[in-house]
Amino acid sequence: MQNTATDNGTVNDHSTHNNSTTIIINNNIGTRPLEREDLSYITPEMWTHISRLAGLDPESAVKVLVQLVNFNPSQPQNMNTYIPADDTKPAAVFHNSSRHGFQDWCRVDRDIAVKWLIDGRCSQLQEFMGDNEERVRPQDARSFDVFASQDDTPEALERTIMKLAQLNSRYMEASQRAPCTVERDFPFSARALARMQERAAARMQERES
Repeated sequence: MQNTATDNGTVNDHSTHNNSTTIIINNNIGTRPLEREDLSYITPEMWTHISRLAGLDPESAVKVLVQLVNFNPSQPQNMNTYIPADDTKPAAVFHNSSRHGFQDWCRVDRDIAVKWLIDGRCSQLQEFMGDNEERVRPQDARSFDVFASQDDTPEALERTIMKLAQLNSRYMEASQRAPCTVERDFPFSARALARMQERAAARMQERES
């Protein structure tokens, strides 16, 4: 049996049985789960530049980092969020659940998927700032901490990330990295699901008032 990698990161598993050949294409090969992205290619200088930007314009810094990590064609292993252009369809995230014993694509609400992209990059940037104080201006760290601690993400940023996610999902479809079928719902705990529903209801009430 011989495995050959294709340019888009998938693996063709060529299995020969009784003079017949079966070709299986698994577009999950090499995909890193949500919150376990490969960041090894981001240099300290790049982190420092983004940290400076975060102190001046936090929303732009988050946008840059989301594009650098999750929507980067040269790093397809981090394309773990799929939001189709059709607004009626749910999003999908590639999730590793040690509690439930699986690693697979899971359905999730589109707005939640965008929120996770933003929150994840905020956490990673805050971690860099905290671990590299010699590279970060204190005022930049304080400014970004205030931004990241907000209960609600700015709607303009959410809309921007949604549009970028949809564009990247088209790339995922063209390069055969998009999930073909998604059969699992994301395994939220009852408490986490209740919290999200409460926040969604509060936000809806705010918009209507």
